Amino acid sequence: MPPTIALGYLRALPELPIDVQRERVTAYCAQRDLVLAVPLPETPPIEAASDADDTLLTLVRSIDESQRTDIAIVVAGFDVLADDVRTRARHYLLLGALGITLHLADGTQSDRALVDGWDAR
Repeated sequence: MPPTIALGYLRALPELPIDVQRERVTAYCAQRDLVLAVPLPETPPIEAASDADDTLLTLVRSIDESQRTDIAIVVAGFDVLADDVRTRARHYLLLGALGITLHLADGTQSDRALVDGWDAR
């Protein structure tokens, strides 16, 4: 079985700088034998939620449909997906519906992060 290819998704957050996210995603992938597809880029700050949506959707659309089950998206933490819990939930469910696994580099299970975030709203 070939190794899972990981795509790191970074989004500038005041409490979690890009360089910290990059380090966490890289370390997580190394610990779990996930192969990062490309070096993680410097991501400019995102000003609006729709920009974050467009960036993640562009990343997802770039994955060939036949490869989606061999691809994982890795983020430093669940809050990297979006600023609000509803959009995070939508992104999580979209990835799952497409057969793309979401990994959280902070060690939290993505389904647990979804439930905890939803309960806390």
